[in-house]
Amino acid sequence: MISSTIMTVMLVPAVFVLPSTANITFAGTTYVVTPFILYMCVILGLWTGLIIGYVTEYYTSNKYKPV
Repeated sequence: MISSTIMTVMLVPAVFVLPSTANITFAGTTYVVTPFILYMCVILGLWTGLIIGYVTEYYTSNKYKPV
């Protein structure tokens, strides 16, 4: 949790270094994205992975009641 929080804060300056728009091609379609959209993609992936890790730990660890 600490590393995800630190990463969330430390990525903010990176947004200001990126160009105002970027072209990303995916599955033959080109998307124009802003640095804020790229930042949100990284942050949502980071925090979603953390949540998945905690839920997996809860349901598979011997320390918790569901097991």
